Amino acid sequence: MNHERKRHRLLDDLFGSETEDEEDEIDSLDDFDLNSEEEEIPKPKIQRRPNKDQRHAEGNEKLMKDYLLDNSTYDDRDFVRRFQLRKELFLKIVRDVGSACPYFVQKPDCTGKLGLSSYQKITSALRQLAYGCAMDATDEYCRLSETTVRRCLIEFTSTIDCLYSQEYL
Repeated sequence: MNHERKRHRLLDDLFGSETEDEEDEIDSLDDFDLNSEEEEIPKPKIQRRPNKDQRHAEGNEKLMKDYLLDNSTYDDRDFVRRFQLRKELFLKIVRDVGSACPYFVQKPDCTGKLGLSSYQKITSALRQLAYGCAMDATDEYCRLSETTVRRCLIEFTSTIDCLYSQEYL
């Protein structure tokens, strides 16, 4: 079974798939005549809050300077204490997960600005797993929104399961 199919199956197991009621609702929507000449109902204006500038680049730079560069602020003992694993293992996981799951590859957004790095996303997931902290607790350091933190955890755990379950789990 390939990685992508196994990941989708795992996500379906975690969050469920469509029920019969949902399928019936979809079927009834298919029968709805979109061209009927009944009175149109005015659509409400949906106003979203503007996106916060999370300053992703600053978060990545801080993470690199603090832990991952040669002359980092914190040494290897600090890394082990905070990440609950050795730096070499962390870097191997980043490489493996980044090559197996496109979600963790840093990409530019529609404006050309680089998005989150794989280091930020994986650090967020690991800290949640290591400390059991709330999703918004990693926001300030890693510079991720709560929704992104949730998705990082889901993608990370399903990818780790696919990559390492045969050998380690």
